[in-house]
Amino acid sequence: MVSDDDEAPRGELWASASGAADGSAVLLVVGAASSGAVWPPALLERLGERHRVLVRDHRDAPASSQSPVVVRGT
Repeated sequence: MVSDDDEAPRGELWASASGAADGSAVLLVVGAASSGAVWPPALLERLGERHRVLVRDHRDAPASSQSPVVVRGT
């Protein structure tokens, strides 16, 4: 059981921002087992002509921290 006093495990997520600083934001999200590095540079450049391009990894992706295994008793 999880109570309000329980704290979620912390970690670090890799993220990158590029493109037009004043453009509307576009967030590129990959599948759960992939890294944000899969996006082709040509796509990022093209989107960046008009948009602020944000790319991130999921937790456990290569550039982000690993999820701790949390086992809670019953």
